[in-house]
Amino acid sequence: MGDGVLAGLQREFTLGHQYYQGQLEELREDYRDQIAEAEEAGDPAKADKLRAEMAEELEGQQEAITEGGYSSWEDFLAKWNQELSRRLSPLRTADIGDMVVEVDSWYLKEDAPSLEQAVRLLKEGPFTLATEDEWEYLCNCGARTLFRWGDTLEGVTEEIYAVGAAGGEGKKAILERPNGWGIFIAYDSYKNEIIDDLAYTKGGDGGGSLCGGDGAIYVLPCYTAFYRYPMAERKLRLSKDYFCYRRILRI
Repeated sequence: MGDGVLAGLQREFTLGHQYYQGQLEELREDYRDQIAEAEEAGDPAKADKLRAEMAEELEGQQEAITEGGYSSWEDFLAKWNQELSRRLSPLRTADIGDMVVEVDSWYLKEDAPSLEQAVRLLKEGPFTLATEDEWEYLCNCGARTLFRWGDTLEGVTEEIYAVGAAGGEGKKAILERPNGWGIFIAYDSYKNEIIDDLAYTKGGDGGGSLCGGDGAIYVLPCYTAFYRYPMAERKLRLSKDYFCYRRILRI
């Protein structure tokens, strides 16, 4: 992991930590005001009830902070490394041959009952699907940085949480630009791209992490070339609104 990514993660942790601490303080202040009003009104029973409710809610909020990794930087970084170990493909060598590849992916024309059937149908005719090795190579232009734009998060998380945001002076945001080979790939966490593999799809998790509000630890890995979405976690049909494919022609 490059220094730029580490610095970006520290910034994400700081912002998240400040946000959650602010939420805790607002909760405390709200209950304190209610307790003071109850005591002034001569209602000690209500005040005691509010104290008990405050303690319970504060405990729940603190548990959420701990689970999210925002209790300390060490905890945040440990959870990040755990997520990368769980979700990313392993370091390996691969032989990549010449190929013609589609610049962007296509969504499925209709829902597919299974990944196996989708892969089989998409490989009919002269075209085929990229293997995981080929897909990652195409996405990162052969580079070994964690993200296709390099080892930095500068300005990226703002774009992720404001999908479609444009850069200044007419310049497109990083997520909207093609990579160095002119390919639009791994720029949208809502897209699950089908490859020649029955265990994983690439490119995202269908927006689950983004919509779930789980934070940078779970959202950012979706934008790496090496992110794997295990299909064992999805028991339903493949929705045409979230699953796409990209054909290649080996030469």
